[in-house]
Amino acid sequence: MRKIFLLALLTCCMLLGAVAQAAQITDVKWGVNKADVLRIVVDVTDTAGYAVDMEGDTLNLTVNADKGAQVPHSKAVKSSLADSLKIVDKGSYTVVRVPLKQRLLEKSYKAFVLKKDPVTGRPFRVVLDVTPRQTSYIGSGAATTVVSNRPVVSNRPTKTNSSIKQNTVIKTNTAADKKY
Repeated sequence: MRKIFLLALLTCCMLLGAVAQAAQITDVKWGVNKADVLRIVVDVTDTAGYAVDMEGDTLNLTVNADKGAQVPHSKAVKSSLADSLKIVDKGSYTVVRVPLKQRLLEKSYKAFVLKKDPVTGRPFRVVLDVTPRQTSYIGSGAATTVVSNRPVVSNRPTKTNSSIKQNTVIKTNTAADKKY
């Protein structure tokens, strides 16, 4: 009976320890693809919520996780969109602030999560893709660049606007047309 009580007590202590341990940010990375899309990736030890908002000319990515001690307070960025990003610890959450060089159009940024992948050893990640403001004139209307949920880095060639001619009809793919 005593062994069962001790085993139950040990199990409760382990559960309380796991619940008390909050998710922690282990790294913040950035990259830019050929289409000048800025990608910010936040590595987190466990599942965490996030939110994205604009504060003037600053794009804020708020992640519900503590900032790890090894994560720097700022990083230099080489992009047409930003020169740096700041990682601000707010206690139970962390804000990645990106001061922008240009105003963004609506829907110029997209955030999503990537689940932990034990096969490749990658942690849970919060990803923010930011597209620069680019408009190209086709006939009398303007077309804007659109970012999809697909990864910025891929082995597929990138289509550019330089191949689009005036008065050309552009076919858009529907979900049924896509092949994965």
